[in-house]
Amino acid sequence: MASSILTVDDFKNGKDLRKGRSVADANRLYELKNGYVTTGRALRKRFGTTKVAYLEAGTAGLVAAAGALNTFTDDGTITHANKTLPARFKAKTLSSPGLDDMTSGGTYSGAKSAVFTIEIDSVGGTDTFKWRKDSGPVTTAVSITGSSQTLQDSVTVTFAATTGHTLADRWSVRTLVITPNQTVGNNIPAPVFSGSGLDDMNSGGSYNGSGTPVYTIDVEAPVTAAITAQADVGGTHTKMTTGTTPADGSTVVITGTTAYDGTYVTSSTVLNTSFNIEIVFVSDEATGTWEQSPNTFQWKKDSGSYTTGVSMTTALSEITEGVEMSWDALVGHTSGDTWTITVSAVVTVDKVHFGDVFNGFMYVALEYSNGTVTHHYLDGTSPTRIVDANCPNTKGVVKMQQKIFAINEDQVNFSKTGDPRDWTTASDAGNIPVGLHQAGNDEALALGQYQNTSMVVFFVDGSQIWTVDPDPALHVLNQILPGAQSRYHRSISSLFQDLFYLSDAGPRSIAENVLTSSNSEVDIGSPVDDDFDDILPIVPTDSPTALFFKGGGQYWVIMDDIAYVYTQSKTAKIAAWGIYTFPWNIEEVAELDGLLFFRSGRNLYLFDRDVNRDAGDTVGDATAASGNAGLDDATSGGTFTNSPDVVFTVEIDATGAPDTFKWKKGDGAYTTGVSITGSAQTLSDGVTITFAATTGHTLGDVWTIDTGHIAYEFEGEWPFLDAKLPSVVKIWGGMDFVGKGTARISLRYNAQNPTLVTAESSLTGDTQPNALAPVELASPSLAPIIKNSLDEEFQIDRFSFVYDNLGPL
Repeated sequence: MASSILTVDDFKNGKDLRKGRSVADANRLYELKNGYVTTGRALRKRFGTTKVAYLEAGTAGLVAAAGALNTFTDDGTITHANKTLPARFKAKTLSSPGLDDMTSGGTYSGAKSAVFTIEIDSVGGTDTFKWRKDSGPVTTAVSITGSSQTLQDSVTVTFAATTGHTLADRWSVRTLVITPNQTVGNNIPAPVFSGSGLDDMNSGGSYNGSGTPVYTIDVEAPVTAAITAQADVGGTHTKMTTGTTPADGSTVVITGTTAYDGTYVTSSTVLNTSFNIEIVFVSDEATGTWEQSPNTFQWKKDSGSYTTGVSMTTALSEITEGVEMSWDALVGHTSGDTWTITVSAVVTVDKVHFGDVFNGFMYVALEYSNGTVTHHYLDGTSPTRIVDANCPNTKGVVKMQQKIFAINEDQVNFSKTGDPRDWTTASDAGNIPVGLHQAGNDEALALGQYQNTSMVVFFVDGSQIWTVDPDPALHVLNQILPGAQSRYHRSISSLFQDLFYLSDAGPRSIAENVLTSSNSEVDIGSPVDDDFDDILPIVPTDSPTALFFKGGGQYWVIMDDIAYVYTQSKTAKIAAWGIYTFPWNIEEVAELDGLLFFRSGRNLYLFDRDVNRDAGDTVGDATAASGNAGLDDATSGGTFTNSPDVVFTVEIDATGAPDTFKWKKGDGAYTTGVSITGSAQTLSDGVTITFAATTGHTLGDVWTIDTGHIAYEFEGEWPFLDAKLPSVVKIWGGMDFVGKGTARISLRYNAQNPTLVTAESSLTGDTQPNALAPVELASPSLAPIIKNSLDEEFQIDRFSFVYDNLGPL
């Protein structure tokens, strides 16, 4: 009887946990880590990452806008150096396979990212090339010199050979620009009040001093007295009789009278007797008081001396070192009432909750390290922050219909059409009372755009869909969707004509809710809700970050060092989830020109299709060269603080008391004659080397230190496959593998005890022409596990098992 074959070659569903692992079919994976489904329905290991910049300290955020990556800071002195993608990004040959000997370099000085194209335009005694920037004019017949040659904007190319190239061979060099930062911010915390009177003081500004001081502000005794009589002095004036008299030209506020309450300027004062006010005499009253405006205060920093006699103002005014304050009222305060402002630390920009281009300028919602959220429009106006009191300065923001919309408790406020600084103009700016239409909790938590004109307002227990228009009179509520909820404003992403978001149950789409009026778990591919059960709901709610990666056709939901990645292709009928793990937390993510960038701390990484390892700050082990003959006592350490990743080479260049070494970074020049100390010695960029002994080494022995290259592991695991013959024992005789790279394969063989697993074996490439790899197991089903962590491309196209049936259990 001929053996049977179980073949698995269609992975379109990706990870799918709807069924138990002993009954799911072969096309639904139980686990998929660091891999995705291709348009050919194969499984492929994810791209690696390359560190492209180590950013200057003091910035936050990463927003792709206006053809550049943007960061933000409260320190206007910080400017990022423009960065050119490093020469180790190999320039790609786009045509015939001739010499591939060109490298790029320099520090790009242009204003926007660009692509330079270089093509061999003649061959002969000395080959020549032509080049252009983007779609600009072509410069032709440039002779190859064999050394660095500048094109434009400080971009250079170098050909290793001057002859031997192939006509029409072409290379491209892509540049990356990180724009200078914008000065933003308000880093003074709110004041703390103690007293019995008006608590109406406001604080603001940006502290620019040193340390963490405490400012104390005391109300001084208001100048006030009773009015005992009034008299008609003729004309338009009335004389106010009082025991204490303000000076001529003082502003006084009169209260408690029948006819004279109001604010006046004094004249014709007689000391401790009377003053005139400009008002026609009405009646002779014997009641009321006057109070000089404005009240005054005194202030001090820490235990310093008081500055006294400072007049209150209704507009923020600086008292010292960028600290500003204002009062809602100018009179009516109580003597001795006190406020304190504690600057616990210099407050810095911490996170970007929203960023987009509006009329050619950036509009952003920024959070500071003290928790304050402020909106800014970077149109060159000072201050950058939105000062209109009707701007809610909240995290949930969306740009639609030439307006900025922002959540504001049970409302959604919106700016004037075409002017994001104006949130007040009647019949143009205003608010939508979304809470009036919401059952249960009526606080709006997030906003998103669905299709062209529909704004989705999310609540903790549902959502609303509004049609919005440049004319506020045309705003209209279209649909209420109970259960279609989200509290994660950074998880919302528009793709195609749909809107994806993260609910407390897992990822969902608005389109499915609109069509079915249900919060279905199958609207975004095969469900992975089980993966979210243990982590949702999550605090803070801005932790999940999501985007639609257009360059990969994927929706990413990122939480710290894990990304849940949904790959979608209607043409290939793919709707598949996978999980990517990274060696560092992803704090910000942005897509520019089809390339995906991650920010982690000060490191900026490119999601790089040409590498198969991750980059990072990791300093690899000091690895002895195979030809070394002496002591192997070198260890490495430190944290790599530069980019791109590089290999350091260390070589013993003299023996004696002590021995000495030379070292170089990448292809740079050697630093020679460094005496070995026996302790950690810094090479550069935070990388150290330590020799345990100071003598006894062998001349010429070499060690290398690889910085930043971190292996990651692809893992695909299938449910228990029974060849559609459950409860039938099978002799599994062997297997074939078709793919790219080396697969480490192990097998679970007992569905009742999934911890039982065989030892790993390795299969490389296409094994079909060879003998079957032995399996030699007897069980009703098998659960294959395939892994790869090598520095290579890896793909699974198909695998097969040969088996013979023994009969029912």
